[in-house]
Amino acid sequence: MADNFNYLGDITTIPNIFRMEREPDRPGPLENFNTAAYDLSNESKHPNARDIQKALPSLETAPEAIQSFISEIRDIPPMDKLQAVHQFVLGHMAYDQEEARLEEITKHSDTNYEDVFKNLDSGDCDNLATFETALLRYAGFEDKDITYVSGRFEYRHKELTGSVQHAAIIVNVDEQPYLLDTFIYQDGPVALDKNLKGTGQTSLVEVDNQKLAVDVQIKTPTWFFPVDPAQNAFVVLNEEDQKRWKMPEENKPAFNTDQPFSIP
Repeated sequence: MADNFNYLGDITTIPNIFRMEREPDRPGPLENFNTAAYDLSNESKHPNARDIQKALPSLETAPEAIQSFISEIRDIPPMDKLQAVHQFVLGHMAYDQEEARLEEITKHSDTNYEDVFKNLDSGDCDNLATFETALLRYAGFEDKDITYVSGRFEYRHKELTGSVQHAAIIVNVDEQPYLLDTFIYQDGPVALDKNLKGTGQTSLVEVDNQKLAVDVQIKTPTWFFPVDPAQNAFVVLNEEDQKRWKMPEENKPAFNTDQPFSIP
């Protein structure tokens, strides 16, 4: 697998996958009283929740470049470590928009560590998020502080809005959640408020051949897969999604402070 790291490329340029358009404000996943969270921990049709909680392959079996990188960052401050992990992922794993289609054909799991480690040259957002999760765990972040997030991500630049189905990682540092989003390559760790909205502007890699300073917010529906098996995997839905998906009321768990970010 060491051959997968035969280059140290510049920060990967994400291809154009959505357009920024003028759109009215829409509420975020936790801004609306009618949002609800439904437990997915025992749902066999959501294997990602189980995959992301599996034990990591031994660090000694990982490519030499990963072992060397982890040894270099293991003892640096947490925020520096977050940034280092994010830049390492972007610099070593190219974004491949076709990966999601290929996964459906090959039944390759996008959140299984072993599957992702078989091809570290490229992947889609799920693969990059899984790789980022593995590095965070190797680097010493506790499982209880790492959550894999999949859902509708919205990016804003002045009056422009663009949204896309995406996957990324939320990491809790000193009770502050930070988003590691592989579409964002500058100031990688994005501080989130209790509504899963960025608290400042960051830089989006590329939108319609332009590099724009954007703010990010995670919208509904949103799936949360904590790395710690003691925490519930769940999906947050707005009222419209609840009706469309016909989620049973008895599956709705109470929000609690055990989740890796603040929920009002």
